[in-house]
Amino acid sequence: MAYPYYAPPAVSGKAAAADELQRAFPTCRPVSSDRSVFDLPIETQPGRPNAIRISLPPLFPQERPILSVLSPVINPAVDNTGRIRCRSLDEWSCVVPGKANLPAVVQEVVGILTASSQQISPPGSNPTSSGGVLPLANGGPGPGPHTEAAAPQVDLESLSTAQLEELMTDEDKFSTFMTNWVRNTQAARALAEIQRQNVALAQDNLSMQGSIDEARNHVAIVRSSEYAGAKSAFDDLYRRHEAVVAKLSPFTILQQMRAKTDKLDLESGEIHDQYLSGRMTVDQFVDQYCTKRVEYHYLDLMSQATEYTAMHMTQ
Repeated sequence: MAYPYYAPPAVSGKAAAADELQRAFPTCRPVSSDRSVFDLPIETQPGRPNAIRISLPPLFPQERPILSVLSPVINPAVDNTGRIRCRSLDEWSCVVPGKANLPAVVQEVVGILTASSQQISPPGSNPTSSGGVLPLANGGPGPGPHTEAAAPQVDLESLSTAQLEELMTDEDKFSTFMTNWVRNTQAARALAEIQRQNVALAQDNLSMQGSIDEARNHVAIVRSSEYAGAKSAFDDLYRRHEAVVAKLSPFTILQQMRAKTDKLDLESGEIHDQYLSGRMTVDQFVDQYCTKRVEYHYLDLMSQATEYTAMHMTQ
């Protein structure tokens, strides 16, 4: 059974977002008939028109919008394909209230591309009372009373032909021109901030030099006062250890067992000689000789086992 197609609620959300976007930015015009793609004219620099393309995906607002520039610009927020990244887009969520505000996203992107003194304020707002910036009028933005002035931008188009020729022929002036231009870029300001943080970190490390010297002095005191006594006690314990090991080593035990077996062999031989000379009865001979030989063979087997063990321990 076939069921009729049901449009998801995202469609009405997309239409409402499109209406709100056009109310906030009247110069924003739809490019597609379904109003899923818009172009918002801006000026990234005075006299250089550009436009932001706002694309609403099919599952908007569940999916975040896609914003890109139509003309190439040099900006850390713009990748090689012209796509724009900003905090509002990264935090986009249709579940969290206030995190799926399309005009706010566009306003942030405009502020990133046009710098702090060239933002576009939605109509109806009062930039002078809110500390924002004045909206674009006749292609020229104007800063509000509480807006920090942006660093002066170097514009080659504003230079005369004579000035350009002078830059091309005078190496010192060209170097000065490029130094000023680089100093006013966002990358240079970021580098200056990193250098400032590194200097602060180095100063913190230098301020710890006194604590490091104090710790070194403590170590020197401990070494000079306690090291000699600890070294003497350690040497004494080590000598006792060596003496115990020398008495209980397999080699020492083997020597003692061999000396004992040699002594038993000699004593059993003397008993045999006494019996042959008639100085000992048969009963005395058998009793004493068997006792000595049993003890001799027992120790001989023990010495052989000890020698075998010592040989394998040294391998």
